[in-house]
Amino acid sequence: MGSAGLPAGRVVYTAEEMNSPAVVFILSSAKLTFSAGETGPAEGKFNFTAGFFASHHQDSRSVDRNQREEAMKDFRNKKDTALRQDVAGTLASLQGRADEFGLSDADIAMLTDANEQFGDDIFQAMRLEFEKRSAVEKKNSSRSEVVFAINTIARKVYANPAVDDEMLSSIGLAVRPNYRTRTHPVAPTPLVALPQGDGGVVLLRWKRNGNSEHTIFTIWARGVAEPDRIVGSTKATKMKLEGFTPGVTQYFHVTATVNGETSSRSNTGSIYAGMSLRKAA
Repeated sequence: MGSAGLPAGRVVYTAEEMNSPAVVFILSSAKLTFSAGETGPAEGKFNFTAGFFASHHQDSRSVDRNQREEAMKDFRNKKDTALRQDVAGTLASLQGRADEFGLSDADIAMLTDANEQFGDDIFQAMRLEFEKRSAVEKKNSSRSEVVFAINTIARKVYANPAVDDEMLSSIGLAVRPNYRTRTHPVAPTPLVALPQGDGGVVLLRWKRNGNSEHTIFTIWARGVAEPDRIVGSTKATKMKLEGFTPGVTQYFHVTATVNGETSSRSNTGSIYAGMSLRKAA
C-alpha cells in the first residue's frame, strides 16, 4: 500500500462479518469491513491503492475544518460585551471538567487571561469614547460662547457711524453691505396687477429695479374718483391683496423706501379698467 510514511505492500487483516464497507488502519494491523452479509477468511492478504489512507485522512480533516469554522462563526459575529460574557460562561462551565474535553490547565489559563484582558480593553475603549463625546460637547459649548461674543461686538461696531470700511477690514470684519451707501431709492417698475378669479383678490408684481433687499415697498390703491390709500407694504417684489369688489376698477402703484427716503411712483397697474359695475334695478 502507499500511505503517509508507510511503504507500499500488503497488509495482513482479520475479516469478520461487518455492516458497511470501510477500512480502518490501526498501526500494524488492518480491519476490512465488507458489505453486509459477507464474511471473509480468518486471515489473508489485501492490497490498498497508493494514497488511499492519505486521501481518506485529508477528507476527514476537511470535514473537521468546515465544521469547526461553522461553529466559530457564532463567536466571531458577537458584539464585544456579549462575546466576553459568553466566554466567561464557558470558562465557568469548564471548572473542574477541563479533562473531560481534553483540555489542560494551560488551555484554561490562556482563555481566562485573554478574556480578562479583553474586558479591560472594552472598559478602556468605552471610557475614551465617553471622554471624546464630553470633549466634543464642551468644544461646541465654547464655540457658541465665542460666536455670541463676536456677534455682540460686531453689532456695536457696525452701529458706530464713526467706523468706516477700512477700519472694519483692519479688525477682520466684513465691510458694510452696499445698501448702506445707497441714499436714493428708485421707483420699482414695471408693476403688473392681476385679478385672481372672482373673489376680490388681486396679485401685484414688480421688479426691484436695483433697490436693495432691505428696501420697503409700499402699495397704493385708488378707485375711480377716489384718493390714493396705502393697502400694504413688503420687502418682497410681489403681494396678494384681498377685499376688492369684482368688476370694480382699481388702480395701483408702488413706491420704494430706504434709509428714510422714498422713491417716485412706479407705473400704474389696474384691474377691471374700462368696465363698469351694473347695479340691479
